[in-house]
Amino acid sequence: MDEAALKRLVSRRKALQRLQAQAYEDKLLGKIDETFWAERNAAWQTELAEINGELLAIESAPPKADLLTAARKPVELLQAAPTLYLTQDPAEKVNLHRTMVSNYTITDGSVSVVLRSPFDVLARGAKTGKWWS
Repeated sequence: MDEAALKRLVSRRKALQRLQAQAYEDKLLGKIDETFWAERNAAWQTELAEINGELLAIESAPPKADLLTAARKPVELLQAAPTLYLTQDPAEKVNLHRTMVSNYTITDGSVSVVLRSPFDVLARGAKTGKWWS
């Protein structure tokens, strides 16, 4: 979520809190009746709960830099996989296979593999040139 949307949520929350406080004072002064105040207050409380939920989700989301780092790791592994495979001992090769491949199929003496996600997306993109389809 961008900074403008975050500011909009915080601003709306403050506005709702001001409206609630003013309406409560108006109710106490007899400017509005109890029924109207209860209806409006319930609607404001519902909207406040939604806004607070969105703000909590934003605050608990991992930083963008962490997401980018995590997304970069599979790509780096794919780039390094051929070199790693050639230079690693057999036990390390097994670990590399387990990381990248979910299923092997042998048909007429040929081995076919099913790559794990996100590797399958990257492999399809490399083959077809369509990275996000």
